[in-house]
Amino acid sequence: MFHYTFIITAILATILSGLLSGVLGPIVMQKRLTMISGGMAHIAFGGIGLGYFIGVNPLLSGIGFSILVSLILANNANKLESLQEGYIAMFWALGMALGVIFISATPLYTPPISSFLFGNILSVTRPEIAIMSVMTLLILIVFLTRKRQWELFLFDEEYYRSLRFDSNRMQLALYLFLAVSIIVLIRMVGIILIIALFSIPTLTATFFTRSFGQMMVFSILFATLTGLVGFAASYAFNLPSGAAMVLLMGIFHGIALLIAHFRNAE
Repeated sequence: MFHYTFIITAILATILSGLLSGVLGPIVMQKRLTMISGGMAHIAFGGIGLGYFIGVNPLLSGIGFSILVSLILANNANKLESLQEGYIAMFWALGMALGVIFISATPLYTPPISSFLFGNILSVTRPEIAIMSVMTLLILIVFLTRKRQWELFLFDEEYYRSLRFDSNRMQLALYLFLAVSIIVLIRMVGIILIIALFSIPTLTATFFTRSFGQMMVFSILFATLTGLVGFAASYAFNLPSGAAMVLLMGIFHGIALLIAHFRNAE
């Protein structure tokens, strides 16, 4: 199994996705951006379709497209707070429509749309792994070097502002991180299932952790280990990789829920 290059590539991609979703998941849940992350995933499909249409790496075009939309959302988040759900739904539909049109109009061969909707980790290429690695490293460096500021921004934004930090800049950085990470994670589990990567590990971590740092470490380990086991199961039983990973996360979350319930009952 490990003699095949595409298997090693898929394992690396799974580890990177575990790091990304484990770091960003607690942040997304704390700032209540789960649905926005789902919207961004669908928006990104327009950029991926554009990449195939103009003949560039769809990962790069998707990142560019997502960054553009995230800038619009971040800069107008406060002004359009009451309408944000509506705008997310609008961008959600427009992104999917653009993606389908661009892919349909592409004269050369393109992967089936289902591979974007549900993911196919075995199709990840070495250049894409390089892009994923750079993006993951960049996000980790920015977060870890500003860890205290991020915690203040997440848990007490008013106090954060009183220290004369720019909360708008942090919000913009968060939206950009989210946009880039979503493009990377789409290759793992697809557009439809991407919300699960941000929510299930973090929800499971709440049963066993008492601090934000512990929650993040637990989320990384949970996402990475369940991702690897899910990938192995999908390879062994010829199952869709993204769906297998997410289903396994859900099963382990259910087990964790039972453990937490019986522990609290004692």
